[in-house]
Amino acid sequence: MASSTAEIIKMTSDRVHNKNCYSYLKQLALTPYVMDTFSKELKTALSAVMSQSQYDENYPYADLYTAFFSEVESKIDKIYDQRRRNLERNKELVISNQPLSDKNDFVRLYTRSLGDVADIEQQIQELDDFIFSIYDNDNNILPQTFAAIKSIPLRHAPVDTEIESSITKSLQDEGENVNKHAQSPAQAGSLFGRLSATLSDDFKPQHTTSLATVRKYEYQDNSRREYRFGTQGQRHHGEERVSPLFERWLDVASRRENTDRIVHIYFNNLGYDRSGIEGSKERALSLKLHELEKTRDFLNPDPPKIAVITLPADQGYMKSREYSKTRDSHKCKEVFEEFFNIANQNSKAVSEVKDFYISSNIRARLFKDKDLYSADVERETLQKLLTKSFQDLGFDPEKDRMSSAQRQAVWFHFIKFALTNFIIEELNPRSYNFSCKDAIDRGGVSSAYYNLMKSFTTANPMTREEFECALHAAPAMVKARGMNHHLRLIWNAVDSYVNNNYEALRDNPQKAWLIAWRDLNCPHSRVKELLDLRIKQSLEELEKANKANPKDPKIVKSLKILQEIETHKNLGVSGKRLLLEATVRTRDLALTEKPSHEQIEAYEKLANRINIRSPNLHIVAGLMKMLVGIVAYGLSFGHAQSMLHSGIATFKTGVHGREGIVQDIKAQLVQLKQANNPQENLNDEEGERDDEGIRVN
Repeated sequence: MASSTAEIIKMTSDRVHNKNCYSYLKQLALTPYVMDTFSKELKTALSAVMSQSQYDENYPYADLYTAFFSEVESKIDKIYDQRRRNLERNKELVISNQPLSDKNDFVRLYTRSLGDVADIEQQIQELDDFIFSIYDNDNNILPQTFAAIKSIPLRHAPVDTEIESSITKSLQDEGENVNKHAQSPAQAGSLFGRLSATLSDDFKPQHTTSLATVRKYEYQDNSRREYRFGTQGQRHHGEERVSPLFERWLDVASRRENTDRIVHIYFNNLGYDRSGIEGSKERALSLKLHELEKTRDFLNPDPPKIAVITLPADQGYMKSREYSKTRDSHKCKEVFEEFFNIANQNSKAVSEVKDFYISSNIRARLFKDKDLYSADVERETLQKLLTKSFQDLGFDPEKDRMSSAQRQAVWFHFIKFALTNFIIEELNPRSYNFSCKDAIDRGGVSSAYYNLMKSFTTANPMTREEFECALHAAPAMVKARGMNHHLRLIWNAVDSYVNNNYEALRDNPQKAWLIAWRDLNCPHSRVKELLDLRIKQSLEELEKANKANPKDPKIVKSLKILQEIETHKNLGVSGKRLLLEATVRTRDLALTEKPSHEQIEAYEKLANRINIRSPNLHIVAGLMKMLVGIVAYGLSFGHAQSMLHSGIATFKTGVHGREGIVQDIKAQLVQLKQANNPQENLNDEEGERDDEGIRVN
């Protein structure tokens, strides 16, 4: 039975991880034959879990998960390789010895002992299905994790603590952990956990908290699978290698494809052109991952049908602070040339850190003329994709200038969507993944942005909740936190996209949420310029609505609020993040025909917050409370009336008796009460009146 939100939000990282491990283990394709070579302890424990009909919160599933990976990976030759080779050999023997009538007794008895072809093929299938399920594990753990933390990103406002640390606080481990041996996400995300992952001679994130799963979105047609798993590069006793389990999975996937089609694309977001301790370790893992495209000597003699593509995700033009540089200027034409040189992998790029590598074999598949690689096709394709990326974010690559923040936004859009989408469509794989170390930050924004932009080209665009889940569920699952500073990089790209497509997004009910997400997740350093823009846009929209219906008190009051916000902004008062939220929520409340109770409640809470936290903004807070009263009037007159009077009191504190505006407030209150309660005598002399002459019941 599903837990309530109140119960779920109290879950510790250990409990979340424990539930996720249960869900993962239940999706493994385990049969008695597959487990025949497991240790007695592991076989007994897994068999018990497979027989469970529901989750037991007191059972240490994470301990079992870690034990499973440790044993299966270390004994994969015995568990899988040897048995599969023997089965293939037995199958050939059975086939070659039919019919048996002419064979001697010993051969007939031996051949019969091997079983028939169907039995052998079934055993081969079971082994392959088991290996495949280690990665193709449709366990629903991302939505499951998101349920524990979704109120945090969905209710986030510019003045709130960053989502990353808010989720950490909500998932902190308390009391005794259920699991005694396995690392919890909170431990993995701690300073010690991060240092260990960077410096340890044994680095295998999938053995701890980085569980494999399948990412799903409503817009997808299920023709391809997107997997979420951490890097498949490992350090094993100080030596870099690819996960032995991933190598076997790739062999199974390749054998199941009868053509030479690429079955899987591995988008690698680890560093490739790095130095220093962490950078050199990432480069070593990247080089090992690229070796996956080469032939290996076990089980399958053919090259794996995989494309490993390293794309920039950090440093270089993806540096973490680039998004905040809005006052410098670059020629778009020069930026275009630099981006082209990096993507073309020639020697002309200026940036030392490119982190961009596609092998010649894969380039030959991507850029071809009559099935042969063509440098001209590559050049034309990259230029076309880059031009479209500049245009998608509102820039003419031949004429305009751009800031460093805008330069990063275009690079981000090109890498994470335009080029990525081209590669996926051209290679047409059965599956793909975006992975850095844990596939939660660099890999997380790669996946989230690709799916956001891809869904917006369909009739079923991604929802706000899907997007927040794409951003924060995996970091919460792996390290008990929200997305780190890479949230600001994706925000920067979304900001440019929204600015260039504002009217189209605003007028599309399925996509308008992206504007609100951009506004409410604005980084502190970018608030001032966004506030200027949103005041201007909101005033224009409200003035247009006022011309169409000049007597609508909701529009009239909202205009006064926006004008007051603009006045305070121009005076340079503190509290710009509050003003930004007030601007966008006022605009939305005014222009929504039937605001929801949640929308009204959020607006009222904001008005109270402004009143308490910003004495200089009492006028704004008072007007906002009155707007709540106006909007809520038809829903609950008593509450609406109290909000109107509360607003008047707050307003008076700010304006110190600006009589003209107060009289206007009184007139609107009278007009509202007459319109909604025509039989009520507002001039009743017996009613109590405040010192401005407004009757108070």
